[in-house]
Amino acid sequence: TSSQVKLLRTSGETETAWKDGKIVFLATPLPEALRMLEKRFNVNFVLSNDRLRSEAFNGTFTNQRLERILEISSNIKWRYLDTQNTTNERARIEIY
Repeated sequence: TSSQVKLLRTSGETETAWKDGKIVFLATPLPEALRMLEKRFNVNFVLSNDRLRSEAFNGTFTNQRLERILEISSNIKWRYLDTQNTTNERARIEIY
């Protein structure tokens, strides 16, 4: 088998942002951005509109709350879903 290596030019900002507590989205595909936010804010996202998979997030965030990031980084609609209010259960957020 053969494999190819591809080099891409980058500023390094998105790769090293974590060490400064930043979240950087540069045309980040929505599913990837949601995975990053799930880890950072200990929540689960439910993507109920498949056409949003092609949406992208943009922005740099340091100390903003999750709600603020969702409001300004993409043109999506979201809402909290009911949970059983147990201490170990993650909040669930629907993206629609």
